[in-house]
Amino acid sequence: MGEWQGSFIRLSPQGKEIEDIPTVVILKGLNDNKTVHQVVRYLYRDRPSRDLVLEYSSLNRTILFFDNGAFSQGSMQWGMENLAQSLV
Repeated sequence: MGEWQGSFIRLSPQGKEIEDIPTVVILKGLNDNKTVHQVVRYLYRDRPSRDLVLEYSSLNRTILFFDNGAFSQGSMQWGMENLAQSLV
């Protein structure tokens, strides 16, 4: 399936950046691509890296995929207009 390199950004409740964690996400299809094996490798600047390994065959509402290849995983409490305003 592929590999994504980027970062996860933690935001405060006010929308300010708290932490930017460089990350590699590796996706591999299993069982004729009916199951996804995902490794999320957090490459911290100030401590050893950490791997989070996930396997799933369906998606829940906490994962969003976008046309440009970006994705969001986690709490959906920020609306797009709030996020856009916080980045200005």
